[in-house]
Amino acid sequence: MAVLSFFHNSVDGDRKYESDDFAKHTSTIIADGVIEGLKVTYTSAYAYLIDVGKAIVMGRSVINDAQIATSIGTPVNGDLYSVVVRMDLVARSASIETILGTTYQNDNAIKQIPLATILVGTNTLTITDKRDYAYFKSNKVRLQNSKLRYVNDLGSAYEAISFKEGSDSTGVGMAVTAGGTTVIGGGESAYDILNNATLVPDTITEKLILSSDYNIEIMTGMQDVKTNSTTGKRFIFNSNGDLNIGGSNADLQTCTIRYTAASKLLQIFHWTGSAVSDTVILEVGDIAFQNTPWINLPLASGISDWTANNNARYKRKGGVLYLNGAVKGITTIGKVIGTLPSGYRPLQSHSFANPTSGKNFARWVIDTDGTITLENVSQVAAPASGDWFPIHTCFPVD
Repeated sequence: MAVLSFFHNSVDGDRKYESDDFAKHTSTIIADGVIEGLKVTYTSAYAYLIDVGKAIVMGRSVINDAQIATSIGTPVNGDLYSVVVRMDLVARSASIETILGTTYQNDNAIKQIPLATILVGTNTLTITDKRDYAYFKSNKVRLQNSKLRYVNDLGSAYEAISFKEGSDSTGVGMAVTAGGTTVIGGGESAYDILNNATLVPDTITEKLILSSDYNIEIMTGMQDVKTNSTTGKRFIFNSNGDLNIGGSNADLQTCTIRYTAASKLLQIFHWTGSAVSDTVILEVGDIAFQNTPWINLPLASGISDWTANNNARYKRKGGVLYLNGAVKGITTIGKVIGTLPSGYRPLQSHSFANPTSGKNFARWVIDTDGTITLENVSQVAAPASGDWFPIHTCFPVD
């Protein structure tokens, strides 16, 4: 066994290097495979085309500088062929050949790497790309076919960064696809977040985190920003927790959204460099605006809904309680018809009036304990059990 190193200057002819030495040198850095091109494409009937391209085989470069148009000479329906790059160290040459089957030679003298398989059909060929791209050798990181991959201890490779060429006008696209938790950020934040078990307890979870020691900015419509600084829009996730939206690249006047946890206050204001009271557009306290469903009002004994389609019900929307419907079964004033639960009661006693049967009116009161009481009616005679009593009102709640 010997420790080898390449390459050193010769002193009095004591260093002589051969092609094997260069191949060993290359193999320590680059794994065998396609560098670019060499795609196999179906043309017609039993014919196909092998594109120009480059490969590394057994540490040696292979260059195909002209397209190869060929075909299956004696096609048999169902036969499976392989197109391979073949390196022959004895003959000191390389070739691109089509062989029957998918068994590839790999010994000290000859190595074949596949480019494609070809399945023979009736006057047609089915071609499957089998190119395995050469990659830069590293313990965990692999650069292969314009893709940066992470390789685990079991040999599985996961794409971390990949590039896709577009046209001259669109340039090159880049994808960050680490598979597990991906943290993209400036400064030390990205590394520190990924290595903080409190923030990222499970790195296998497929989620994306954007981080920065300062602001995070998103810019859109920036096609001509090099010549026009006001092009497009800028969105800023500010380090103080604000979200600034709507400003151009050069205009700092934006719409800003701010939430203050201590006061449970959500503010939307026009940002002009400072947040002053006259720039506030909307200010919301500890209330919710979701569209909550109607809740049937539990009625007291002897009281019932006027009809199934006009039942007593209530709902809270934001800081307002809405009550509607109609009841019957009331035969005396001072009658409690039902009680609203906690969270749906008025801040102070709430009175309201509604028309009733026979062109009369009824005055109601809803107390802070939630009781809904018929306080009085305009009719002289006592109410009848079949009389109609609407309960339509709304009021602020606690």
